[in-house]
Amino acid sequence: DKYKDVNGGLCCGTQDCVEVDAVLLRREGARVLLRINGVHVWFLAGSVHVSEDPNRAYLCPRCAREKLGPSCIRCVFVLPGNT
Repeated sequence: DKYKDVNGGLCCGTQDCVEVDAVLLRREGARVLLRINGVHVWFLAGSVHVSEDPNRAYLCPRCAREKLGPSCIRCVFVLPGNT
């Protein structure tokens, strides 16, 4: 995996990704404001990447998928043009 989170850890493998509606709304220093499935989330910019698929956004969970929140997300891949 060539993508890393802000701490240098691997984001995830393709089997770990969860498709989401993720849009980058704003950058402020080392943080970005994302809208993930309709929820606004502040996230560290170093863990946000452009999706290689121009039609799909993804996230890589750190916790159980039922508990996805900011502390449970390793990386987010937003659509091209949303960075």
